[in-house]
Amino acid sequence: MNVPIFKIQDNSDFNLFVEFYSPFYKYPGVKKYDENINVNPLEKENLKKLYEFKLSPYFSTNKNKKLYKERILPKLYMINDLKNRESFNLDEFRSEFKDLPPVWKTFLLHIINSNEFPIYDQNVHRAYNYIKGKGVKEHSKDNEEREDFYFDEYYPFIKDLKDQNKVNLRQIDKALFVFGRILKDKRYLIHLESIHIPSK
Repeated sequence: MNVPIFKIQDNSDFNLFVEFYSPFYKYPGVKKYDENINVNPLEKENLKKLYEFKLSPYFSTNKNKKLYKERILPKLYMINDLKNRESFNLDEFRSEFKDLPPVWKTFLLHIINSNEFPIYDQNVHRAYNYIKGKGVKEHSKDNEEREDFYFDEYYPFIKDLKDQNKVNLRQIDKALFVFGRILKDKRYLIHLESIHIPSK
């Protein structure tokens, strides 16, 4: 019989966490991500499919299509330029794309360098807070607070974990997404032991 048992075996082993949760990852349209994230240089259609993946099913709303057409697509050349630079200036990027909402902006960073910048959403936010011992906290609805959280807390946290554990960033994204989805259902919380990954 194939009878899986969900149990935390070592609450300090992040590699084990990633290995356990990442295989359960499922997301609508993930094929669009897999087929386009490593295309270089990006064409219009590649960029569109990546944002369709990230914003599914909301990319097709008039508001989002307008935002994409006016604030993303005209800067395709710059996006490809940033994607191929040997050194990346994060301050320059934030200044150039300052008018983008946080989810759009952080995903664009991921598109530019998917090995450096993690994907951010409400699920990984929830997972991060739980792992850091802050309970199940949802992300702020304030755009400035969400952006500050990504750059000041989440990105440095993921960067340290990736460097310390030599784990593929995409697998980290998947594991945190799955764990965050589990945390959304309060019925599962009573079955989880407290997790804490020490920070430097």
